[in-house]
Amino acid sequence: MHIIARPILKNFCLIHEDAKDALDAWWSDVKFSDWSSWTDLKTQYPTASPVGNNRYVFNIKGNEYRLIVKINFLAKVIFICFVGTHRDYDKVDARTVSYE
Repeated sequence: MHIIARPILKNFCLIHEDAKDALDAWWSDVKFSDWSSWTDLKTQYPTASPVGNNRYVFNIKGNEYRLIVKINFLAKVIFICFVGTHRDYDKVDARTVSYE
């Protein structure tokens, strides 16, 4: 999978240093994945959730943080839309939030 916007994760880790290892592990796992559908994603990440508009939420660092991505399974592209604490996550609409 091609992941777009890694600097978003790196910048987040400058503030939340404890998230770095978990986000790096997520990045490494996903980069070498070959998902063709939600089913493939769910097999690798059972706690991930679809939220609509081709977006999916991942629990990061034991559910301490949330990561929202938009996935085009056909093109094998993932766009980072949001990363934050649960409090931050509660303030956004997961279906529309974007760094674009």
